[in-house]
Amino acid sequence: VRMLVPPGSHCHVFESEQGDQQELLTSKEETETDPVDVELPAASREALDRLLRQRRYMGPVHRLPDVDGEGFVIPDFVHKEEPPPEVDPWVEPARQQYLRQCYDVDTE
Repeated sequence: VRMLVPPGSHCHVFESEQGDQQELLTSKEETETDPVDVELPAASREALDRLLRQRRYMGPVHRLPDVDGEGFVIPDFVHKEEPPPEVDPWVEPARQQYLRQCYDVDTE
């Protein structure tokens, strides 16, 4: 599992829904800890406790390694501007191809 998280302490569980049944799950491949042992800000603690009570979950949660703020950056989408085609863009086949490329980039 890859997660993009801001600096601080983080924990998580997986939510599963099958029909009317909803449950919280953990993975055997990740570090587990008791929810009371996780240090969280008050608002996050309250949200986690509320979720665990609502789902009647008494199991462990996954604890991610602490993330420090040093060098933390959320990557932005980097788009390279392409120069316009060298052929006359109003010649029908070249125009259609260029417009298709523009459309494909916009829909990504």
